[in-house]
Amino acid sequence: MNYSVEFKELVENCVISNAHIGDGNPNAKILFVGQEAAYDGKTDEYNANIIKWKSNVNKLESNLYLEYENTFSSGHTWRKYQKLHNYIFPEFIAKEGRINFHERIFTTEMSDNPAKKNGEAKKNPNYKADLQKRKEFFFNEDFIQNFNVVVLACSGYLVNNEKNWEINNLFKVRYVGDEFGKKWYNKTNWFYIHYSEDNRKLVIHTRQLSNDVFDKMLEEMGKIIRNHIEKTILL
Repeated sequence: MNYSVEFKELVENCVISNAHIGDGNPNAKILFVGQEAAYDGKTDEYNANIIKWKSNVNKLESNLYLEYENTFSSGHTWRKYQKLHNYIFPEFIAKEGRINFHERIFTTEMSDNPAKKNGEAKKNPNYKADLQKRKEFFFNEDFIQNFNVVVLACSGYLVNNEKNWEINNLFKVRYVGDEFGKKWYNKTNWFYIHYSEDNRKLVIHTRQLSNDVFDKMLEEMGKIIRNHIEKTILL
């Protein structure tokens, strides 16, 4: 695989700072951002992510973790990622019992403090400081900024309002307004749409994609992403 200069720089910087990178295809045009990885702390398996990417870049090996067996529960985030992938790319649906969203999507986490449950993550005394640091450094890397589609499936880990246009400023986009940019199904199923000034970048902010996520929400989100991809000739 030919890795971009921006991705190589990201890997080097993450090796130095011991920062989690993510999974999937680093040459993809779509980035999914979750809250934090579901590990019981920074286990050896979690920390191995950096080592594996460093090795892959040096050996020009393929992207990480393709073709997982689909043994996750129906509410597992990766199952929801796969459903959203299928709505974006209906021509690339995986075989029964498999997931393949990693082939066309890169995934990472907003927080670098893994935990089995979100409530546990927020009890970490360094939660807020570490989260802010990751926003300022990791998410300002050119590799992250260059994605044409970003799905921020991390709910309140980012805000975007008159007091703090955090998403607008971090991703250099603007919220398009409630008339066209607000998609509301109920208080736990919603997403908001943002575009860059040149309309090349689409950023969607939504809740964590797990458990009681509505399929109809994933379907509409997928259609919006697909339409953006076709318009900007990214297929």
